[in-house]
Amino acid sequence: MIVVTVPRLACLYGQKGGEFFQKLARQIADLLVTLALPAACALFALGEEVVILTADLDFAPAAGAMKLLGLALVFSLLG
Repeated sequence: MIVVTVPRLACLYGQKGGEFFQKLARQIADLLVTLALPAACALFALGEEVVILTADLDFAPAAGAMKLLGLALVFSLLG
């Protein structure tokens, strides 16, 4: 979503100025937080189940990495 919206926001900033840009950027940021924050919490809380569901029981030790990726998702929102 960010890859698509950043060029569009840059174009809008050049054409219509800062007020419309700030309103649209705030809406996009709110949507990202609304979608990604619950996903990150779910990955952190259910890391082992997600790994077992998507891979196999043999990959259960990778649950720690899945939890770390869920935590990293929260910090990537700030980028």
